[in-house]
Amino acid sequence: MRKAAIPTRERLIAAKKALEDAFATGKVGESSLRRLLADAESARSELRFIHLSQHDKTVQFLKPEQIKRYNILRGYAEDPCTNIPAGHNPEMYKRHMGCN
Repeated sequence: MRKAAIPTRERLIAAKKALEDAFATGKVGESSLRRLLADAESARSELRFIHLSQHDKTVQFLKPEQIKRYNILRGYAEDPCTNIPAGHNPEMYKRHMGCN
């Protein structure tokens, strides 16, 4: 994950800086703003994919008891199947948490 995440994180930081610089210099137009936002969102989306895909890969190799322990170590409640955090897709969340 680190190998993929570090360069993507650097790309996100650079994209955000380019966006800030464009506003700071007053050299931002509609087309450049769209491009700068697209660059930043592309990097953010890729970084999020790298992170979340690792969770998905991890649980595929764990037994139900291991998944429960993994989730507790990640900071989720001892019974994640009944406590779905706000902002999560319930169906996807339950699948990743090993709920029945």
